[in-house]
Amino acid sequence: MTNEDGIETKIYCRNDEVVFSITDHHKWGENDRNHLAAIVKEIKAHIAAFISGEIYSDYPEAKNKTCVIEIVGKYPLNTEAKRIFGLLVKSSGFSYRFK
Repeated sequence: MTNEDGIETKIYCRNDEVVFSITDHHKWGENDRNHLAAIVKEIKAHIAAFISGEIYSDYPEAKNKTCVIEIVGKYPLNTEAKRIFGLLVKSSGFSYRFK
């Protein structure tokens, strides 16, 4: 699914993980504040769906799996994005990876 900010998201299960994947093609440094806000909005919405259990109605196979936030980026994250994503991951207890 692609949102109005051009950020593509999907959820899938692989082995012992349920992965919330964000594909981001925007170059950091160009309107960073709005770019970061759009990604954070997506991450927060999906964290809430996992925590509330809502995710399991659409993805019952996600039960008892490790939750992972995966950002697939064309460009490396900037320092502020790394810091914000680190805080979100720490507060949610999810794993995180950047590809």
